[in-house]
Amino acid sequence: MTWLVWRQHRLEALAAAAVAAVLAVVVTPTALHLYQVTALLRQGGCLGGSPGASCGTAMDAFNATSHTLQGIVPLLNILPGLAGAFIGAPLLSREYEDGTWRLAWSQGVTRLAWLRGQMLGALAVTALSAALFTAVLTWWLSPVNYVNGRFTNNGFDFTGIVPAAWALLAFAIGVLAGTALRRVVPAMAVTLAGYAVIRFPVEYLLRPRYLPPVEKWGLPFAEGSGIARNDWELGLGPVAPGGHAMLTGAQFDQVEHTAQASINRATASQATYVAELNHWLTAHGYTQVATYQPADRFWTFQGIEAAICLLLALAALAVAYRLVSRRPS
Repeated sequence: MTWLVWRQHRLEALAAAAVAAVLAVVVTPTALHLYQVTALLRQGGCLGGSPGASCGTAMDAFNATSHTLQGIVPLLNILPGLAGAFIGAPLLSREYEDGTWRLAWSQGVTRLAWLRGQMLGALAVTALSAALFTAVLTWWLSPVNYVNGRFTNNGFDFTGIVPAAWALLAFAIGVLAGTALRRVVPAMAVTLAGYAVIRFPVEYLLRPRYLPPVEKWGLPFAEGSGIARNDWELGLGPVAPGGHAMLTGAQFDQVEHTAQASINRATASQATYVAELNHWLTAHGYTQVATYQPADRFWTFQGIEAAICLLLALAALAVAYRLVSRRPS
């Protein structure tokens, strides 16, 4: 059985290794550049409170590359979905579609032993592929995570145990879709759709709220968010004088309109206008409140999200297992 499973899934394993090798070659020039620029930022004290004279040039070089990555890297979140579509979805649907399930279930092993062997073999391929891609992407994005914090989406999505957990969930969705639909192409399409339907709410709605966020009040307008560089900022809002009530968007627009009466907006540049507006707001007692998740919660959040993915994966595989066990021979 082990030999059969390897024969059936070896091309998928080799394809994943080849894609990871190509990805490593493609990202190496960018990674080496980022490591070099990050070393300059570290040596110049550019990330602390006493930046050196060369920090402006080094930070511009870093931002030019990291901003490009911000538009490219999120697209790689499709990789777990592709693992589910190309490894999980065909696992049983191909057997049903080709009719080979009749031969497989008439051999010396029971259908459930055959199913367990197939699932464990494909799961191993999926997990090893996810670990390989995670290693490449973590090495590539480590400089960006060091400067911007790994709690950003790029850092969180491609570091630690979360990438493998999402890959296993996508695999389980694919197995369930293939078992239910019994056709390869429809199962692949449903797998990608199911992965997206789960991924987006978890990433954008649940993840920021795994633990109650921390609030930091009384921040002056001219000093940014006032939280640590590696913390995950969720929001920054204006606070009325007295520091106890946040202003709504409409209320702050009215305050800004009042402030403009004492600022010559027509002749001031954008930078001058912002500086004068911040000075006016601070002088009249307005402050800010920052809502954020502290950086030391990173691994806690990783564990929570991985647990969500693995529980859903186990549920999907259990349903698929039940469907196969009840299918007439």
